[in-house]
Amino acid sequence: VEGLPFIFALLLLLLVLILIIRRKYFLRLQKQRNFRDIEKQNGKIVVGLFHPYCNSGGGGERVLWCAIQALQEISPCIHVVIYARRSVGGSEAEMLNKAKDRFGVGNLNTKQLSFVYLRTEKLLQAETFPRLTLLGQSLGSIVVGLEALYRCMPDIYIDTMGYAFTYPIVYLFSRGSRIATYTHYPTISTDMLQRVYERRPAYNNDELVSNSQVTSRIKYMYYVAFSLLYRLVGGFAELVMVNSSWTKMHIDSLWKVKSHIVYPPCDVAEFSDFITKPSDRKNIIVSLGQFRPEKDHRLQLSTLGALREKIKEQNEQMED
Repeated sequence: VEGLPFIFALLLLLLVLILIIRRKYFLRLQKQRNFRDIEKQNGKIVVGLFHPYCNSGGGGERVLWCAIQALQEISPCIHVVIYARRSVGGSEAEMLNKAKDRFGVGNLNTKQLSFVYLRTEKLLQAETFPRLTLLGQSLGSIVVGLEALYRCMPDIYIDTMGYAFTYPIVYLFSRGSRIATYTHYPTISTDMLQRVYERRPAYNNDELVSNSQVTSRIKYMYYVAFSLLYRLVGGFAELVMVNSSWTKMHIDSLWKVKSHIVYPPCDVAEFSDFITKPSDRKNIIVSLGQFRPEKDHRLQLSTLGALREKIKEQNEQMED
């Protein structure tokens, strides 16, 4: 089982090489079932949004649905296609209702919106690659990206989930599609490299690895090699947008680009009724975040625990 990622990587690289050689055949085969030409005849510009988990209901999905709303407001000549996973959960009507109820994005023109369902989306899941997860998911996204192009070739391809390895696929196998990206979080960062180098355990750096100098060095070299690949594929994006100054710092450093910060939309209108006077406020810290490994809640708890002990020590000193 542990050797499966290596086998998968070799087979996938072989497939990509074959497809590059047979690029013309791929485009001819894809053209037979593509509806972009039909939309082009109607004067439509097809914008493909690569967001397989479009119904998850998180912050990334708020950005997605607000972007769709903005695109429809820009021009009626834009037809938006969402590349979604096959097991997205819920019908298209239910997804639109969820976007309205959760994000306040309603009144979307369904005639300007289509869903393209991907059967290979399992290759994007971390559970599929228990070892070499970053490489496995990234190579898996190549297959998913090929399927997306096969099912619908867009005029403009926008990745809103950070699957950078799809960019060279769009560049090689599309018919001149423009490539843009909105990155919430880099696939790899200098923080991750530093963590492995310093052998600090974390959700993505198991203690079995961090406790060994040999395995830590191997993993560090793996991360360095992956970061070079990440820089290579990121260079295929013509427009790079990020959601924060932190992400910009890492993306600019890794990809050697000048990205644009587009802060995520935040609807605070519903909270206007809860505004209180400064005198009514209490010394309470509220932390908001999804319970996912990359949020590293353990670090937050240990930090607050250390802060509590420090305050306790200061109070004891003041009493003395």
